[in-house]
Amino acid sequence: MSNLVSNTEKRPVLVVTWAIILFVSSFFMPYVIVFLIHNSFFQSREQWLFEAPGSGYLTFMIGMIWIPIVMILHVIIQSKYKVKYMRLISMALISLSIPFLLLGATHYYYIDNNGLHFNELKTFNKTSTYEWSSLKEVKQVYAERKEDGSVYFDHYEFITGDNKQIIIPYEVGLRNVEAHILEKLKENHVKVSDNYLDS
Repeated sequence: MSNLVSNTEKRPVLVVTWAIILFVSSFFMPYVIVFLIHNSFFQSREQWLFEAPGSGYLTFMIGMIWIPIVMILHVIIQSKYKVKYMRLISMALISLSIPFLLLGATHYYYIDNNGLHFNELKTFNKTSTYEWSSLKEVKQVYAERKEDGSVYFDHYEFITGDNKQIIIPYEVGLRNVEAHILEKLKENHVKVSDNYLDS
């Protein structure tokens, strides 16, 4: 009997401990988990560039954070009210994190010889392909730094035939393949413009 009481007392402590660990890890583990998922299932050598937008990591993070929140609420409510079927209710609430985890893990874009491929955040593992010839225009967007007023190259804006705008930050990965992209755009007579004089 004493063992049963002891185990009952320890269970909430264990749940809270795991909830704290999961909550803290939610702020850095999404980067590791999403990277491993992309590297294992979506990336290939044929791709020139593969990137996951920050919104994907943030969405995955929200899904992870939701789980320890439910765990803590479960312990608090049970300790005060002893709600019947609380475990089932908590499991149902935890399952709400699944869409966030799935959508966050499958939000990415990549560029290869065929064009630009984009998996939107609102779709689950549905990749839209935009061939080079289907692009209406590509804009090189410059911005101004608030600190010193200097102008810098901020991002590329790809405008598709259906007027969808896909923004890709001008970072190391893109810089490394920029020449290949511009060559493909030129081959397919896609207009390339910039706002340098306006910035």
